[in-house]
Amino acid sequence: MSMQDLGIEYKRIDPMLVAYMRFNLKERAEALEKFKELAQVIPEESIAGAPYLILQYFSSYSEGFEAEVGFPIKQPFEYREIKCKTTPALEVLSMMHTGQTPSMKRAASSRNCFASKRL
Repeated sequence: MSMQDLGIEYKRIDPMLVAYMRFNLKERAEALEKFKELAQVIPEESIAGAPYLILQYFSSYSEGFEAEVGFPIKQPFEYREIKCKTTPALEVLSMMHTGQTPSMKRAASSRNCFASKRL
């Protein structure tokens, strides 16, 4: 199968300044709530782009995923559990998951299997 058949897209991402928070994601709806929480606290004029979500499948959590949600920002901003950092330049294999939360690990496994055959 090709990358396109699996819904995988290769992307290069430039370094960016982001405001982010990390948490244990157990249900998909929690990510939306965290995005809303960030958007309410970060000054609107500081937001420089679309939000992101990073899921770590290997973590110390026994349930769910280690998650990071954030927004690119124009100037440093921190508030309580919201931190600021500059991300490194990245080359990523990206995919949009549209199924149920329990099938996310299977989808990631497909992506990782594809990547391991190409490296």
